[in-house]
Amino acid sequence: MQYGVFERRMTDQRTILLADDDVALLEVLQEFLQLQDFKVVPCVNGREALTRLKQEPVDLVLTDMYMPELTGIELIERVRRYDHKVPIILLTGYSTVELTIDALRAGATNFIVKPFNLEDMLKIVQVSLTRLEEEGRFTRVNRLLTDFRRSFTLPSAEGEVAHLIRLFQHDLQGFGFSPIQISNYLLMLQELLFNAIYHGNLEISSEVRGEGIDGQLKFQELATTRMADPHYSDRKIQLSWIWTESHLEVIVKDEGPGFDWRWWMEKTRKLDTLGSSGRGMMLVQSFADQLQFNEQGNETTALLSLPTD
Repeated sequence: MQYGVFERRMTDQRTILLADDDVALLEVLQEFLQLQDFKVVPCVNGREALTRLKQEPVDLVLTDMYMPELTGIELIERVRRYDHKVPIILLTGYSTVELTIDALRAGATNFIVKPFNLEDMLKIVQVSLTRLEEEGRFTRVNRLLTDFRRSFTLPSAEGEVAHLIRLFQHDLQGFGFSPIQISNYLLMLQELLFNAIYHGNLEISSEVRGEGIDGQLKFQELATTRMADPHYSDRKIQLSWIWTESHLEVIVKDEGPGFDWRWWMEKTRKLDTLGSSGRGMMLVQSFADQLQFNEQGNETTALLSLPTD
């Protein structure tokens, strides 16, 4: 984990509850978040965190996986009994994939693998808070609709991703998905699209990113170079989301050479083998009821069950 001198960046103060029994890490995270103008409520175990959450409203929860009194998963489950909206980000070490997936399905909206970069953590926090602000009101419409499809052909660039995410959010709201489901599915679509752009059409391996700022710069430089090369930049992405009577299909297909998805499925059995790309696809795997690939590995289909109540 990297830490240094950081400037204040946010003007509207939000409250973050931070739960971790590692006192040294707790102090570092508290100082860093306060420098970003967050109010921080520190807690050294899960039971204290639950008590504080019932005493005062917070805008986001950052919790460790393993804590005395209540584990991170137990804390998430109890919070979700009375608060379905607050974003919960899990801080997890090199534990099993199954435990992390259990936490996501219990109601966590994202996770960060230790050790982590503080700037990366801040981005995840900011995205989670932004999505909460944009959720608005949720209504049930189109109950008699038996199928619905939107299809798009996209360039290999991020320019349209934000607009598509908002349109997807609008459709999810109309079909009665819960706030936590919507937050998860928006993140899922974003990861699918970024994977198709960078690892699919631009053919940039996640290994390029490496660790720290040098890896990030190398990744961005290679992306910029390939965006200017028609061999890569002329490739398109096909995106569809399809409603039927029972489920939603989200299909993303790129024009790259594909990848060995069977090898990837085996690799994700342990968190400590995941790179940045693997982390994103693991989120996709966690949020989808089923995840399917074509034989070539350049088309991914995520199946999501529709709300029934």
